[in-house]
Amino acid sequence: MDHKVSSACAEDRTSLRHTLKDGRQLSYAKYGQQDGYPIIFLHGSPGSRIAVEEEIYSHLGVEIIYPERPGYGYSSPNPKASFKSWADDIVSLLDHWGIEQIDIAGASAGGAYTLACIAFYPHRFRSATLIGSAAPPQTPNYRKGMFLGNRLAIWLSRYAPFLIRAASGNFARKFKKYPDQVWQQVSKQLCEADQTILTEAKKKGTYPVFVDHLMEAFRNGTEGHVADIRNIARPWAIPFTAIQCPVYLWHGIDDTLSPIAGAKAMAAWLPTARAEFLPNAGHLLADDEVILEKILSQILNV
Repeated sequence: MDHKVSSACAEDRTSLRHTLKDGRQLSYAKYGQQDGYPIIFLHGSPGSRIAVEEEIYSHLGVEIIYPERPGYGYSSPNPKASFKSWADDIVSLLDHWGIEQIDIAGASAGGAYTLACIAFYPHRFRSATLIGSAAPPQTPNYRKGMFLGNRLAIWLSRYAPFLIRAASGNFARKFKKYPDQVWQQVSKQLCEADQTILTEAKKKGTYPVFVDHLMEAFRNGTEGHVADIRNIARPWAIPFTAIQCPVYLWHGIDDTLSPIAGAKAMAAWLPTARAEFLPNAGHLLADDEVILEKILSQILNV
């Protein structure tokens, strides 16, 4: 089976587009070895296709495909965005490339959409990897230890959904105007391991990519973020029992954005789950070079 994703030599690998059947644009970026072993990686919420170009990608011979969900970056909004519609979008991308089966991974909220893909289209995915993944609201104690911002978004979605758009817009405006200040406020609610990762990113000069990642998320407004909150905060309409491929969970025990309680509960009831619960680690596992190499190596060895 051919796993290659064809690439034109002169293409801009950070601003690629695919036109969907309904005319919407699905934007994505590619990182790592051109025409290497492809792995789809789904961003968190809010998020975008902008990511750090890790040396480990080329070293391992992989090409990371980073699509943006509807309403983020250059991806067209989808008024009817759902877990199922996202799975449809990704399969449309696979059909466009002529790929029958692929590995997929998702971080934070991207973990939910990863599960949607492998549940609605179980034969199209070789494996799935959840990295600091959100947990379904139907999971016991999934909010235990969660930082205030995420708890507030869940509460608003349930009891005051009309305020979600205003809250998202307020965050976007503040971030665009005072990105460093907002990052500092958020980082105060992260665990020590995550704060260390951000400190190291500043030393290495990759910190601006964290800022650009969120800035791009709100390029055309808040539609992507609002849709994510609506989908993530309510019981997930995903047929979990249809999942067939191996599901690998990587989760930091000190995670304050997607607490460990939800991850452990998910690992217990997902039909094909295998979990790695990491001590002295938090939410930003994919930004830790050592952990990232282990994750990618596991995918390649499925």
